[in-house]
Amino acid sequence: MSADTQSSSASSRRRTWTAVVTRERVLGAWPWAPVGLAVIYALLLLRTFGAVVSSIYTNADVASAPAIGQLVSAATLWFEELTRSFPAHRELWEVGPWALTLIGFGLLAWAMWRVAGRWAALTAAVACACGGTSLLPVQFAASVHAISYVHICVLGAFMVPLALASEGWMTGRAWGHAAIVGLVAIVTGLGVASDSLVIIGGVVPFVVAGGILAYVSRREASRRVLASVIGVVAGAVVVAEVAKAVARAQHVVPYQFPITFAQFNQLLAHIGDLFESLAWIVNGNFGGQRFSLTSVLAFLCAALVLAASFAVLRYGRTRAVELVATPRGRGALTPVARARMAFVWFWLASALILSVAFVGSSVPVGAGTLRYVVPVAYALVILVAVAASTSPRRWRAAAVTGGVSVLIAGSILTIYQRQIEWWGTVQPNNTVASALLRFARSEHATVGYSGYWDAAPLTWDVAARLQVYPVLPCGTGMCAFPYHRISSWYTPRPTSPTLFIVDSDTAGTNGISGPPASFGTPERVAHFDQLTAYVYPYDIATKIAP
Repeated sequence: MSADTQSSSASSRRRTWTAVVTRERVLGAWPWAPVGLAVIYALLLLRTFGAVVSSIYTNADVASAPAIGQLVSAATLWFEELTRSFPAHRELWEVGPWALTLIGFGLLAWAMWRVAGRWAALTAAVACACGGTSLLPVQFAASVHAISYVHICVLGAFMVPLALASEGWMTGRAWGHAAIVGLVAIVTGLGVASDSLVIIGGVVPFVVAGGILAYVSRREASRRVLASVIGVVAGAVVVAEVAKAVARAQHVVPYQFPITFAQFNQLLAHIGDLFESLAWIVNGNFGGQRFSLTSVLAFLCAALVLAASFAVLRYGRTRAVELVATPRGRGALTPVARARMAFVWFWLASALILSVAFVGSSVPVGAGTLRYVVPVAYALVILVAVAASTSPRRWRAAAVTGGVSVLIAGSILTIYQRQIEWWGTVQPNNTVASALLRFARSEHATVGYSGYWDAAPLTWDVAARLQVYPVLPCGTGMCAFPYHRISSWYTPRPTSPTLFIVDSDTAGTNGISGPPASFGTPERVAHFDQLTAYVYPYDIATKIAP
């Protein structure tokens, strides 16, 4: 054989070997497709971050918390008090809840890595973190349960080190174990004090999972687990009561929203509300849209909710059978198997209890109440990832990878199109708010009144240089808004000119189309896009019923 022939044959073999290696690398990389899409998502979010955050904070429910924090000094608002003097405290307050959310996902990823492997951990973490324009607003909003989701994630993640150490102490020493239990109790107690959602979606599932963990552990370890669970719950109750007492002493009180059992004839509609809410959370709001790439992708996202719900129900049934067959107190399971069982049962219980509470109560009002079931969406993602990672059937992992890729693609598309769903799409933008502020200064007015959906966003947008307080129509006049307020807002100030601001775009939702006759004749009227500002030479708080 000639040298040329040998060289050609060797070159051919190298090309063939290179092609095979490349193909194997490509085929072997498919489980990490969601991570690649998550990188694209992060780059797009980074590019549009300012616009997304500004749009989110034009919603009054979101803006009310930082606006109140800007205007009041209270020890119960500990985060605001600690950071108020920071040069960029406004930006910190805006992104703080979202940053805590990402920390919660980091804890979950660590827990899942310990019980289900790296693939399940990364897949679930990026699916939860890459929220679209329906999920992002609630992840940014401290006043719309964002921090409560973090408390639930912390309790779910804590099940893993507790289970792995069920034959000993978490840190190898009793005092270290007790310190961690105490820290979790404090964190949980602060959540319980501010939101019952933490009790329903976190504390009760924690007790259920802790009881199951104690059931499958040896006697000594079982006692340690039960003592830890009781310590967290009892400590959380004490912390919550102390926090509530401090709040009451500073006259910080929660508004009482009456929640009742659902009527029997509402149950089917509420089940529909549950699935619609879950679909909206994962960008699946395809209803009423024309056929297009966007609507088809939204339909696929909604279909994934049904598929994941069915898969989780089957998985839960399997785990229940497994639990019944597990010998009690004999330590038959390995530490990792115990940890996986406790972790899985926490999220199964959280999803089930929250879903039943949602459907069986008066809370559901279409997709507008999706904020109550966000942990259910997290649970679906977490549970299908764990189930697929522990299944011998590789097609299940492929299905989860494909499904999560679709969800992240939906989030990418909604952010690219800047579809901030039903969150502040009609509230005044920064240009309008700045023009209103200049006008108020020219009139020597620092206070104004408006409908709820405009007051807090305007106040926050202009950094409280003009303070706009919410009111609502009552009888022939105006009344103080019942929640998201400070009582002193409605105390008359002597010889203070004030503004009354009407937004034509929110007249229907605010119920305000103009000033009441009881205010008298305004000195001046000015228009700023959809806003109309009426100037009165006195403080109109004297005409507002408390």
